[in-house]
Amino acid sequence: MWQSRAAVKTQAKSARANGKTVLFAAGLITVGVVGGVVALSRTGGRGATQTPRGEAREGWRYLFPSPQRNTLQSVWGNGRNVITVGRLGTVVVSRDQGLTWAVRPSGVTEDLQSVWGDGHGVLVAVGNNGAIVRSEDWGQHWTARPRLTVPEPAADADAGAAAAQQLAGRGTLTELCGDAQTGELYASGRMGVVARSTDRGMSWQVLNTGVTEDLYAVHCGAAGTAYVSGRGGYVLRTQDHGTTWTPFVHGSAATILSIYGSARELVAVGWFGTILTSTDQGQHWTSSIAPTTEDLSTVTSFADGTLAAVGARGTLVVRRNGAWAAQATGATESLHALWSDGTTAIGVGTEGLIYRTPTQGTAPWDARTTRVQGTVLAVTGMNHVRIAVGRAGMVLRSENDGRTFQKYTAAGGADLTSVFAISEQELYCTNNDNKILHSTDGGRTFSLVTGPGRERSVSGVWASGPDDVYVAGSGGMLLHSTDRGRTFTELNSGVSEDFFSVWGLNAQEVFAVGTRGFIVRSTDRGVSWQRMINMSTRDLTGMSGDPSGKLFATGKVGELLVSQDHGVHWRIARAGLPPTSSMFGACTTGRVWYAAGLGATLVRSTDQGATWTRESPFTEDDLVSIWCDRTDRPILGAYAGAVLERAPLE
Repeated sequence: MWQSRAAVKTQAKSARANGKTVLFAAGLITVGVVGGVVALSRTGGRGATQTPRGEAREGWRYLFPSPQRNTLQSVWGNGRNVITVGRLGTVVVSRDQGLTWAVRPSGVTEDLQSVWGDGHGVLVAVGNNGAIVRSEDWGQHWTARPRLTVPEPAADADAGAAAAQQLAGRGTLTELCGDAQTGELYASGRMGVVARSTDRGMSWQVLNTGVTEDLYAVHCGAAGTAYVSGRGGYVLRTQDHGTTWTPFVHGSAATILSIYGSARELVAVGWFGTILTSTDQGQHWTSSIAPTTEDLSTVTSFADGTLAAVGARGTLVVRRNGAWAAQATGATESLHALWSDGTTAIGVGTEGLIYRTPTQGTAPWDARTTRVQGTVLAVTGMNHVRIAVGRAGMVLRSENDGRTFQKYTAAGGADLTSVFAISEQELYCTNNDNKILHSTDGGRTFSLVTGPGRERSVSGVWASGPDDVYVAGSGGMLLHSTDRGRTFTELNSGVSEDFFSVWGLNAQEVFAVGTRGFIVRSTDRGVSWQRMINMSTRDLTGMSGDPSGKLFATGKVGELLVSQDHGVHWRIARAGLPPTSSMFGACTTGRVWYAAGLGATLVRSTDQGATWTRESPFTEDDLVSIWCDRTDRPILGAYAGAVLERAPLE
């Protein structure tokens, strides 16, 4: 799969430790992504993190963090209007010069790599697979234009799968530049592709550059002049509106990711801190001494003529009086793009990072996004309350449907692996220290319930009420409390397999699921248990259903089981999931069933599991937990370091 312009630079060096981590907690293999981000608050108050609600996109929106978590690749602004775009078609808009931000639906799900505006409300963004979107109201509403189609060269029968995959991304566009007066735009792209528009992005023509290397940078000069560069060690220049292109060798082995130009010079930046300068319209280039070896993604100019470039690990370098110097931003994640209007500078980057300074980069940079260190592992809710728990005892609590969250930490700091709310104030958690935790103040503080000991782990909790609490664990362990969690009695489940989850239809009818397809049911409030026969031998991780006894269970390797008779008989549901899409969460709103899992896998059924539809939940990360409101209000989903919500189905 082809990766974004921003991703390419991170591969120039050794791989960095931000990949997927498998967490082994309480006998349950929970897969998440460790965020590696820092929690910041502008509102004051201990543990307070304010997060305005994002706007809906394809039914899904971020509740936390704010405004969203997808990587941002490009930023453009004019006056008080600032627009940034990124992964999965993300568009985030500010109408107050970057002080506050709102997510706007773009109409596409492809990664958007670059955005440009004419200063009069028209905006154009381009990205993967030839995606082109356009707005005429400063980014509030977007319309998808016909995708750019690029004729592919004749297929080579001996090229193999790798070459075929590379050709499949030939229409991807990586960078935009334009002339606001004439409406002429240029876009650089994969495999030497350059496209030109003469009507502010309404229609496009593919130009013949004569090269096949990937192009990541484009700069528009005087009328009819444009420069592009990327891999290959050269810069291409046209002076006749793209009819012909002249290559100039720049003398560096590094890939160029950005070009900025003025009437007197061109400056290009790229891998390994490369900074190149040309004073003769690209014919000859000289290398500058950079104060960093980090990859540089974007170079631009402040109003006073100061040049600035941003890059990996929060790097910001500026040129004043002819010399380049490093400058602190406070960011530790990669910055992919930079914009300034002379009074304000804004940098955007990895995992939705937005940094702002009210001057030309000299004052401290202020984070405009809520950042979370850790991973969300489970979610629950009640009425207007939403609660997410996760790594290092993290507890996120909202009392207003997710518009704002408060952050707390459970005593001991162990990972919280499951959570269940009995009321808005009373909830139970399990952690990876094999302990059961009880809170009567909505997750602000917890009391410790004696666990089963180190030899056995706890993995799931469910309750029908304050005096009817169940906990599942390893070795066929099922615990039951009838005194608000003060004491737990071990039940005889009749099996020795590990249980991963416990769930009930009501106070009398309770189920537990676990390894090798084990399902047990009690119809007498846990006094006796019966093993349910099914066709699955996969580990089962969760269960949900409706009061009529129609049930479904999720499992590893894309397993989904459905029962129409209170679990007496089960069938394997075919949801079209790949074997890698192990499912880790299940819930129902009453009329809609949801199952969530690895690789941002989310499916729903509106016919009790007969058919399933794949959804796009505005993320590429693993979904590790999901909770549904039974009144058909929005459902709540959680993944690495974030919480998402879906608007009610019409």
